Amino acid sequence: MCAATDDGASSVGTDDVTTEPLTRPRQVTAPAPRKAAHRADRAVRRRPERAELRLAARLRDGDPDALAEIYRQYGPTTFGYLVRVLRDRSTAEDVQQQVYTEVW
Repeated sequence: MCAATDDGASSVGTDDVTTEPLTRPRQVTAPAPRKAAHRADRAVRRRPERAELRLAARLRDGDPDALAEIYRQYGPTTFGYLVRVLRDRSTAEDVQQQVYTEVW
């Protein structure tokens, strides 16, 4: 308990001091780590639409306009994903370029 002195300062009384030994805090065990679930793993997989199948066929046939169309449709989504995962815009640009080069 604190007691005020005549000059306004406070002091600690001897009643507040304990002579009991300090006990160790109870150890808390962390829960077992869960297997990381990626959004793609949790996403409902859907069948490709006919337009997507036609686009893939055009790409297999070497149509450069097909690659441009794929980039227009999926570029912003893939770039956003890469920025979130890599947390670096420049690296995301490099990886996206590599991905679309591999697709071609």
